[in-house]
Amino acid sequence: MVNESFTKDEGDLWDPEKPEFRRTSVADIRQYIQAGEMVLVWSGGDPAPSTQPSSCVGCARLHWVSPEKGDIEMLVCNESLRGLGAGRALMQFGEDWFKSRRATAVQVELLVPDNWTHPSKARLAKWYSRLGYTVVRAEDLVSAVLQPLWFSILIPAVEMRFANQYQSVRYPRLAPLLAGPSKLQIWEKRFATA
Repeated sequence: MVNESFTKDEGDLWDPEKPEFRRTSVADIRQYIQAGEMVLVWSGGDPAPSTQPSSCVGCARLHWVSPEKGDIEMLVCNESLRGLGAGRALMQFGEDWFKSRRATAVQVELLVPDNWTHPSKARLAKWYSRLGYTVVRAEDLVSAVLQPLWFSILIPAVEMRFANQYQSVRYPRLAPLLAGPSKLQIWEKRFATA
């Protein structure tokens, strides 16, 4: 569900000539569930094995980026639930979960292209704003074009410098798959302190 949603909503951000973009994997999701970081929304009854059918219709990953700040990522709802408040309920659950554990803020990330307006990203930016989030910074995602093959053959020291710069990117596995220059916006919502 996560990969299907991300592929549909941001498929044109990824270079079709590169390996297929996959936001996550079954192994990743399994790891997040085992770590207690995944929130799953079920439809049709108890998700435990029973005679009643059920299905996952939404999810989000909640994890800490610092001792005071949480992160809500991979928030996805079944397309049939969009506009009905399921996403807002997941966001509220995540915020409440972090607040109950003494977080002072929560963040979300939004990947946006540098030189054009992506409709899905513009919609999400408005939604985050309505929920009380503001952009606190934007990080460049380095493109693999900055590391031409001839650098590794002719000038290994320069290639190392580029490799080190590339490794500082938050998502080094995904950055080279982008179709063009993009930024990762970090949106944050601060909580009132007592």
